[in-house]
Amino acid sequence: MRGALISFILQAIGAGLIFFSEVLVARVLGVPAYGVFATIMAWLQVLIPVAMLGTNYLLLRMVPVYVENTGWPQLRGMLRWCLGVGLLGSSIIYAIMFFAAVMPRGILDAEIKTALMLGMLALPLYVLSLQRQAILRGLHRVAHALSPEYVIRPLILIILVALFAWGAGHSLSPDEVLGLNVIAAAAAFLVGWFWQHQARPDGIKGAVAVFHNREWFSIAIPLFLVALMQLLIVRMDIILLGALLGREQAGIYAAASRVADLVVFGLAAANVVVAPIIASLYTKNDIPGLQRMLTALAKGVSLFTGMIVILLLVAGQWILQLFGGEFVTAFVPMLILGAAQMMNALLGPVDFMLAMTGHQKQSLRIFFIATILNIALHLSLIPLYGMIGAAAATFITLIFWKLFMLIFIRRTIGVEASILAILSKST
Repeated sequence: MRGALISFILQAIGAGLIFFSEVLVARVLGVPAYGVFATIMAWLQVLIPVAMLGTNYLLLRMVPVYVENTGWPQLRGMLRWCLGVGLLGSSIIYAIMFFAAVMPRGILDAEIKTALMLGMLALPLYVLSLQRQAILRGLHRVAHALSPEYVIRPLILIILVALFAWGAGHSLSPDEVLGLNVIAAAAAFLVGWFWQHQARPDGIKGAVAVFHNREWFSIAIPLFLVALMQLLIVRMDIILLGALLGREQAGIYAAASRVADLVVFGLAAANVVVAPIIASLYTKNDIPGLQRMLTALAKGVSLFTGMIVILLLVAGQWILQLFGGEFVTAFVPMLILGAAQMMNALLGPVDFMLAMTGHQKQSLRIFFIATILNIALHLSLIPLYGMIGAAAATFITLIFWKLFMLIFIRRTIGVEASILAILSKST
């Protein structure tokens, strides 16, 4: 409970800072330029899990196991192995993006080439930061795990954008804002790296690294594919809107998506603490304890989610107007996305349940079907209904994979992960 409270407070602060930074950037850039910024950031979020190859989920799952079993040589080896995978993956992806940007014609618009190159400089920083976050979460250092990405990075970005835009009287371009984001990411990474170094268990310091590459790959690759497909489902709407209807529509829709994400904030905050606990309880075969935790989670998440949904219904247009007057046109898509995120929260942490209990292959199958469905729906609905079609496609896809996972968990693990856990007699 203490860890969940710390997570909630830090993520609440982070959500406010990130939301304010998005509003600030939208205000400074305007709709078309913000569309460029939002498109690059959406691509960056999709490419981060590709570069990590699931190593962050591997670390989240295995660090508590090695610490509990005093497997210091294996832990040291895994940390080095994950670092190497992250650096190699980031380098390969950046090389591909660089090649696409320097091509004389045919691949990218001239307007987006420089923005892409600057934005992608943050890729290795994000990758290593998320690995570091997983390590500290596995060591139950929640505050140190979350603070760099949720507090330090957005706060520095806000200060830099405000300083250059208003303090120095300098009008900013998407390229410059993306460059400032790299500086903020670098500062957050350095702080997080120092905290990770301070938190290392004493046993690991003198241990000789032992590598189990095949075992780690067998766990990491399915988790990587799951994370990639999940992000594609979440961000494909912005990417395809930009490709089919232009970056201005993508920018307006991205603001609506950011606002709707507030609905699932309670579940996201709890998942930071819940994920390693799921792995621990399942390993001990403590199914009653696992159900009690899921029931407590359902009570807290449903209460918080209900309050945020009411807030969006009452003040959603005003919140969108903070980004600028043009963004109010995304009110209906925001409501549809908000409904999707409400169902996401109320159906529980089913994706983490599968990932942390060794059912990543089953999760992969479900997400593979959901990804194909998601792309097909977006390609069908966006040309006909624009932003509303994109939001509807996201809603249908999310409900599809959440329900399939929920049914699988009921049948195989024997627990109720959704809001219905509150009514469970076993609790």
